[in-house]
Amino acid sequence: MQDVYYKNSGDYVQEVTESLDELFFKRNENNETKLANYYDKLIEKYNNEIGQKALFEKAKLLLKQERFEEVLNLQKELERVPDRFEIKPEELVYEAAKALALQQLQKDECHTVVNLIETYKLQITEPEYEEKLFQCFMRVSRFDRAREISTAHLKDSTLSNRYYWAQKEVQALFKMGKYPEALAFKEDLKTLSFSLRETIGLETIRDLFFSLVKLKNLEGAASLAEGIKILYPNEASNLDIYYEIVKMASDAKNDLLLVTYAEASLEMQKKFNSTALSPTLEFSYVDALKRLGRDEEALRIAESLLPQNLTPKDRIRLFYQAGELSLKLQDTAKAKSYFTQCVAINDNSSWKNICQQNLDLMP
Repeated sequence: MQDVYYKNSGDYVQEVTESLDELFFKRNENNETKLANYYDKLIEKYNNEIGQKALFEKAKLLLKQERFEEVLNLQKELERVPDRFEIKPEELVYEAAKALALQQLQKDECHTVVNLIETYKLQITEPEYEEKLFQCFMRVSRFDRAREISTAHLKDSTLSNRYYWAQKEVQALFKMGKYPEALAFKEDLKTLSFSLRETIGLETIRDLFFSLVKLKNLEGAASLAEGIKILYPNEASNLDIYYEIVKMASDAKNDLLLVTYAEASLEMQKKFNSTALSPTLEFSYVDALKRLGRDEEALRIAESLLPQNLTPKDRIRLFYQAGELSLKLQDTAKAKSYFTQCVAINDNSSWKNICQQNLDLMP
């Protein structure tokens, strides 16, 4: 009888304790530190509805305090909580993930943002985040996701919006390797540019240009390069555009075009105190001038390389070309000097053998 009394008494004490603990949720407590501590005690103490309620309330408190990562850390525990509260536990997790993604978006932490979007299947459709979100998707190579944003604006009623997002669409298409699709926007962009009196952005023009390069459209690429020269004459990044025309013109055996853009490339290098494309650029330029019979110009370009710090093989080639051109221009003394310097370099090269052959024929 006594055992039954103690058993019932213990049950009674436990019931009273649980009732008191449950009353805690109804208290008007504003001290968040106290709340957090008590929630933790209840979570540890109860493996029932009280513990679940405490976990749920703790997650809500963390969300209110903008401690979003801590909410996400509770995801597994929250998934075990039944849907008996005013908000579903998964909605709390989603809200925390989205808030954290937006917070990280403002800091340009693109890898974190995209990881959160993909992990929690977030929908961020608010207009104020579109531009940053587009850039983030582009930065982490989610070009299809970036394009979802730009495509949605292609029929905007506001011309300036349509113009802006059409350029973004071109950038996404280029990165996706959809070159014909990117080029399909060229005429629309020209029309919008004229209507709005705004220059097409350099990044967009570059993507259109390199789309033409990928499609081996030399005529179109050369035409666009001319436009870039006019619209953006002082951009250091134009150098690779001009050099691309040099390479395409060389493949097409269009020496006049090659010479035009080799000269433009050299001017850009000089302007920005760069030798990034040397001596390959100068050698292509010299060869084209020789084929055009413009030997004096070719020699001048070759000799412009003399002060540069070239590899032994490149220096041998330079001395050979300078010697050969001097010989054609009937300056035997200069030719002999160049051929002599050519063979003196301690390296093997077919150019060096030709230098020696020329020296053997000279008096």
